[in-house]
Amino acid sequence: MSAKTKILVLHKKEVLYAGIFTATGLFLIVLFLILFLPGRRTEPLPDSLPESQTDSLGTASPSRSAQLQRAVSSDALQTAPKSGILQETLPSASFQPGIYKTELILGGQTIEVEAVLEKDRISSLRLVNIDEAITTMYPLLEPTMEHICKQVYETQSLDQLDLDSGARYTSLVLLEAIRCCLDKGSAD
Repeated sequence: MSAKTKILVLHKKEVLYAGIFTATGLFLIVLFLILFLPGRRTEPLPDSLPESQTDSLGTASPSRSAQLQRAVSSDALQTAPKSGILQETLPSASFQPGIYKTELILGGQTIEVEAVLEKDRISSLRLVNIDEAITTMYPLLEPTMEHICKQVYETQSLDQLDLDSGARYTSLVLLEAIRCCLDKGSAD
């Protein structure tokens, strides 16, 4: 009998490492399959949002702000003119006097765009609750808002605004938020 007995020695540490690597590998394969397989469906954003999505103060709820952000990123940015001049019209020539706010979500942080309206003019536009982290992550936000405000104060209109070519998308997001404020304050 010349049978040689072979003994296989497994250490607990080696078995544990092999199990962890196997589980991680399977997880990554499933994740890649989910992310990269075709057939993902996206639903279009509704054209109008129900009034029930605003709170008692007239400010937009977080879901409305998220929809606003998606609407701006998908529609307005694709149809923006390359020339830098944006033709917009105000919702009406007269307003209900008051302070109107619209929430804007940037990088998980919420800021508000505030419009102070008098009966026949826009007296103030500003960013509210802006954090230092937001100004660091989005350095063009405040200068772009100042550039837009100057033009709106002079013309009292969103017609023929000259957008900064270096901050085109930032301008469009801010203009959409301003438009929401003006829509809330329209005298209709």
